[in-house]
Amino acid sequence: MKNNMLTIFWYIIISLLAGCATTPSAKIQTGNYFQPNNKPPEKNMARVYIYRTHDQYSSISQVIIYANKKPITVLTDRTYQDIMLVAGNYQLQVSPLGYKTSITVKANKTYYVALSTKTRLNQQFNTPAFGYSEINAVPQIVTHYFGLVTEPQALDQLAFCKQITKITYPTQTTGQALSAPTNSARPHFSFGITVM
Repeated sequence: MKNNMLTIFWYIIISLLAGCATTPSAKIQTGNYFQPNNKPPEKNMARVYIYRTHDQYSSISQVIIYANKKPITVLTDRTYQDIMLVAGNYQLQVSPLGYKTSITVKANKTYYVALSTKTRLNQQFNTPAFGYSEINAVPQIVTHYFGLVTEPQALDQLAFCKQITKITYPTQTTGQALSAPTNSARPHFSFGITVM
């Protein structure tokens, strides 16, 4: 039994390290917990808060949010981004999870888009050729939601989220390092979305 537990321990450690080594990720700096931006949106613009709620088993993975196939932010567990979008229709997508939603935003309005997943550890039992059993704990998303939410629901959930203040994309992902501080006077990412 002791050898089985030791084997399981090392299997989990090696799996975690292998996952980290093969998945380039953006470096994210966060600031304070949610504080609404009371400044009205600019002419023909809408404010969109995009956030990710807490999920115990997928809290370290990053997701990229796209609007009309252009990346607009990277989210981790309990983070949010205040983004200004030109009034219009948008197809939002979460990579690598593949979730999609369509939204229509109107000028001078505020919208809230939530990404919420619930993951459980799915235990798999394997009996390899060596004659002992292995237990693999594989995270599996059992439910998810990605889309618009009401302001009261969003404010309850955002209270536990920290604002993203800077995103630095790795060169392996984009071909060049991109750094976008989000706490200055509305910097522009190279893909043309204004981030608050």
